Amino acid sequence: MNNAVTSRLFDVSSNNNISHRAERRLAFQSTVDRFLCFLRRRTTVSTAKLSEQTLGVLREFCNSFPFVITEDGDFSNKVSALDLQSLVAYIKRMGHEFEMAQPLEVIPANVVRNFLFRIRNLLHTDMSKDVSIGSSLNMSGSLPNIKKELFSTNNDVLQYEESFGALSNKLLSILNEVKEDELVCQDSEFSMSVYDSIAEKSDTTVSYGDVIMTAGHSETVLRFLESCSERNIHVVVVELSPTNSGSLMACRLRELKIGCTLVPDASVHILMSKISKVIIGAHAIDCTGGILSNSGVMNICASAELKSVPVVVVGASIKLTPTFVQSHFQKNSILSPSSIVNPEDEKIFANIEAIHSSYDFVPPKYITLYVTNDPSDFCFGPTDVYRKMASIYHFDDWDLARV
Repeated sequence: MNNAVTSRLFDVSSNNNISHRAERRLAFQSTVDRFLCFLRRRTTVSTAKLSEQTLGVLREFCNSFPFVITEDGDFSNKVSALDLQSLVAYIKRMGHEFEMAQPLEVIPANVVRNFLFRIRNLLHTDMSKDVSIGSSLNMSGSLPNIKKELFSTNNDVLQYEESFGALSNKLLSILNEVKEDELVCQDSEFSMSVYDSIAEKSDTTVSYGDVIMTAGHSETVLRFLESCSERNIHVVVVELSPTNSGSLMACRLRELKIGCTLVPDASVHILMSKISKVIIGAHAIDCTGGILSNSGVMNICASAELKSVPVVVVGASIKLTPTFVQSHFQKNSILSPSSIVNPEDEKIFANIEAIHSSYDFVPPKYITLYVTNDPSDFCFGPTDVYRKMASIYHFDDWDLARV
């Protein structure tokens, strides 16, 4: 009788454990689904908000990943090589889903890539210290080679000498490092650190009395110019029709008591001979050193090259994206032409094809200098972009679809 009662109680406890694991998995999956729906809606949000939301999803994963990648979800169990492989593969698949949900938004996928880069560095360090294997293991090679050796050994022999709970705490600390070092977040403490680290590099980038041209509104460019306000600079703001976001930029510069002039897009080439340098922001920076920026920026950069005016791109290093953009339409969004052509004019619509794109792709030959928040480099040229990406992303994570 006692045995029957004990058996029945054990079954109930087991069912409760299974139910708890299922609830944790469903809760995390619902968090991911909500974020994917947000990306698919293509809602225009700032880099700060998008990075903060991506970090929130990753933080939820760090708190519940044993329930997601293992069967028992016990935080006290030791982490095996297979668990580590599942951890990295799951995060890559999650990043690929973010990328596919909104291909034009590079921030979520890049946050995942940088998170994986730091995880791989942590595992490389910890494995070289704590892994005990029956056979010899060469830890001097690259991490992919070490992984092949680790995962080809017997999982019963190899044990990563740490519990799921300890690894979860380490992953959370890595997320905090990502937030501090790489991202523009809503928290004023961290956002100031990113903007300030970029603005500090204006000392040798902007000279006294410079006449600077910029295009549209960019918070990063605004903070960068604010740090130069005591150098008697004058800013020429291109309005970037039809969005006219330059009007907002001009108003904010006026509030900072920085001299500025708002000009239409058509006058860029005429005024370029009086410009000292062009400073613009970027939506994304690709492997070749080219950028995706607001529609109309390509016209400014082409005119600057013709007049031998340097073009400086400022932005957070998390915008460095390991993709190869080779044409204007490869990574772009086509909007309704009604804002640039009157749809009631039948003669115009009968004779032309109106293309209204969200972004311009600017090839690297038009870019002179990049200024980011990376403290290890003052600034760098387009030929150094590939090297910079290798310092914040692991090559295995450039293509998140390849698990």
